[in-house]
Amino acid sequence: MRMPLTANIAQAICAAILILFGIANAFSGSEILGSDFTAYLTGATIVNNGEGRSLYNSDVQKEVQSQLIYPATMRKGLLPFNYPPWVVLPFLPLAKLPYKVAYVIWFFMNVGLFLVGLRLFTSALPAIYKNTNLLAALGLAAVSFFPLFTVLILGQLTIVVFLGYALCFFALKKENNFRAGLALTLTLVKPQLVIALPLVLLYKRNWRALLGLASGLGIIAVASVLVVGIPRLDDIIEITRFSSEHWGCDDLSWRGLFCPLDMGLHLAVTMSVLSLALLIFAWRDREHKAETFDLQYALVIPISLLISPHLFSHDLTLLILPAFLAMNHAFAQENASLRGPGVIGVIAWVGGGYLVGLLRLFPNFSVFGVRPETLFLIAVSLALAKAILLPGSSDQRTLK
Repeated sequence: MRMPLTANIAQAICAAILILFGIANAFSGSEILGSDFTAYLTGATIVNNGEGRSLYNSDVQKEVQSQLIYPATMRKGLLPFNYPPWVVLPFLPLAKLPYKVAYVIWFFMNVGLFLVGLRLFTSALPAIYKNTNLLAALGLAAVSFFPLFTVLILGQLTIVVFLGYALCFFALKKENNFRAGLALTLTLVKPQLVIALPLVLLYKRNWRALLGLASGLGIIAVASVLVVGIPRLDDIIEITRFSSEHWGCDDLSWRGLFCPLDMGLHLAVTMSVLSLALLIFAWRDREHKAETFDLQYALVIPISLLISPHLFSHDLTLLILPAFLAMNHAFAQENASLRGPGVIGVIAWVGGGYLVGLLRLFPNFSVFGVRPETLFLIAVSLALAKAILLPGSSDQRTLK
């Protein structure tokens, strides 16, 4: 199905907005351009120097990173490369270029991956895809979602995770389960954001999808060993401890919420288990209804974020996907009066994105000790769970 002209124009406008934003960012005079991108380039430079075994050695990382960002310095001395070793693979050629050139190339790659992922994702949502005005409006809303700008500024990998989730959904809707699992491999650049979906696939006994995921993992693991080698275990433990000490309580997930408490870890684990139990319960449907599947897939994402052991505001970019799924569900209703809750939900989603941006000015702001972003995630999860488990309650009130 070809995308209508109106939607193509809207997507071109979206691309122009992101590109202009990138140009403005590149000439902003920032001391360190794309601070998170620095960590990826640090890892890639170490491997290019033939020191793959020392990939996670903090001293080696500090030396390389200081050369990359000279004369600037990192606020905490080091922004560590603490990702799986296969993450360095796409950055190896970029690490051979001047820093600013590499960052600009990665920025435009991120924009391209986002637009491709969004286009394929919406093509699997008929209620949105057939409504050109709605499709155009949602596209513009997506590129105005503040966490997306944060991802692009930082040079983060969250858009690769976004693409993995989008391609996985697209393949599952086409009933190509093996390709869905293979697409999910992309999310393993940040495996902490994809804990829930493999468990759902296991619960649903979707063996072909799990085989695709295992195959993709095998391919990138072998490629990593061949190119990077096997990093030292003591270095991995050291860099993990360093990251936990400096950023552990800044997380927006259950872990960050309970971190200050003496029983924080136990409470975070308990809430994560309960969140997964809610997700599995929501997926218990045996009839495989298309409209229910969309909401079930939507619920996977906020639950995955809540249980993540490492979550920051830029990762909320993934909430674009459940917002589109919720809107598609709303406009698929035959009774137009039932679309209201979905529209209100998406308005709240866009507003939540701007709230995240505003709250960056007040990093210590909380509501009874809870970060508003965490409350936002909890609210989204509960709203989606209610729509799945109690589908008739709101409809009956609306009809009355």
